Amino acid sequence: MKLTILGSSSATPYLDRHPSSQLLTVNDHIYLIDCGEGTLFRLNGFGVKKNKIKAIFISHLHGDHYYGLIGLLTTMSMHEKTDELTIICPPGLKDIIDLQCKISKTIIRFPIRFIETSMVHQTIFLDANIHVKTIPLIHKIDTCGFIFHKLFPKRKIRKDKIEEHGLSPLEIADLVKNNTIVKDNQIISLDTISEENTSKKSFAYCTDTRFDDSYINYLYEVDLLYHESTFLQKDLTRAIETKHSTAAEAAHVALKANAKKLLIGHFSARYLDLQPLLSEASAIFSNTDLAIEGLTFEF
Repeated sequence: MKLTILGSSSATPYLDRHPSSQLLTVNDHIYLIDCGEGTLFRLNGFGVKKNKIKAIFISHLHGDHYYGLIGLLTTMSMHEKTDELTIICPPGLKDIIDLQCKISKTIIRFPIRFIETSMVHQTIFLDANIHVKTIPLIHKIDTCGFIFHKLFPKRKIRKDKIEEHGLSPLEIADLVKNNTIVKDNQIISLDTISEENTSKKSFAYCTDTRFDDSYINYLYEVDLLYHESTFLQKDLTRAIETKHSTAAEAAHVALKANAKKLLIGHFSARYLDLQPLLSEASAIFSNTDLAIEGLTFEF
């Protein structure tokens, strides 16, 4: 499970800081989170096979979070994508995409399934790799963050039991599929060579929002928390006006949620140097990093 930062800027891009976009990879399956302007070029830069993207999660309909979507979809179509793409998004995005295609006489030649979010905490997406729930946030328009839980097998194979019974990879596969096998005239069950799998891994994406206690319970003990940190605390008045958060507030969220690691991003273009934002957050929550373009975090 790893996260690659494609864009870390707020509404105004600056130098090498681009609008919001992140790439989550789980078991070699790719999920895109927000799709700000220019996301397509950064996917190209990282050598990402765009037709491999399983689902796209759009947090809200401010342009710096979705203006890159139509370009990505049409490129996928030109690259002859044929399987269905799921887009999790606020109401209205389908109408926008349909209108863009209508006016430009563009045909997207693969099926798209739109799943609309609402301002409640609920399961919004589930496949063989991840279970995703929405996180209602507090912004100028309806905005949802997302918490991604990696799915693990219910049972975990014990290495010592494999060695004890001298099981080959093929025999293990048969056991997992059929629950029992016969080896050397002995019946071996899956339960005898495995134990309950209590493994957990999670990533929470909290983009544009005012700092508030209302969503912290949804983040409890998350492995990796991304929380927007548009402003420094000295610019708190501006953060309140625009319904954004400061680096210090993001750190307080991580601390209250008992998160394992915090990434801060969505930086205002007014800050040429990001070190003060990192210092402000780290003073409150020490395990903090900047979500800078090109960095990949494995967890």
